[in-house]
Amino acid sequence: KLIDVFEIPRPKLFINMLPSWGGVDCKRIIKNDLTPFDGECMGITLPCPAWKDGKEALEAEARICRFLKEVIIPLAVETNAVILCGGLAGICVLATLLHRVVDLEKSKWGSKLPFTIINYCNILAPLYETEHDKADSKITCVWKDLRSKSANWKARDDAIKQALKELAQRQDDAKQASDAEKPAENKHQ
Repeated sequence: KLIDVFEIPRPKLFINMLPSWGGVDCKRIIKNDLTPFDGECMGITLPCPAWKDGKEALEAEARICRFLKEVIIPLAVETNAVILCGGLAGICVLATLLHRVVDLEKSKWGSKLPFTIINYCNILAPLYETEHDKADSKITCVWKDLRSKSANWKARDDAIKQALKELAQRQDDAKQASDAEKPAENKHQ
């Protein structure tokens, strides 16, 4: 059904890039407090480094890029594959590196890739943060088209926006309370 909705040529292969935390970008995002992720997630205590140092991380990512370029991308081209991967920029190292490699290789194929990449996002807050496209963005937010065509989504859209607004307010309140406690803790030390 999804293939028909997106008018994707029939693939011979589906490649599912499972969410993979811990890349260089992910560590930067968490370190700079640009995400609400904290504590336990998928068996990993966040924030945490996946490698012992930055050099080891970059070397590992270079090996992953080489594998994507030499194995996964040629296989995707040969099979007209559909590649499913996480849609939160910088969070999934596999998705981040896949897009990096595709950007470097796409001059081989012209304006149309010989495979399809579908980014998914199961966390609504970052998705709705893309509500207003930036003029200079190269990314097309297909989710807005899907929302406009889905009766169920349209019916729940206002409630979703309200819930996300309330969640953001609770997070802001909790952060302010935490920040207010920090100076008091420092006085006692």
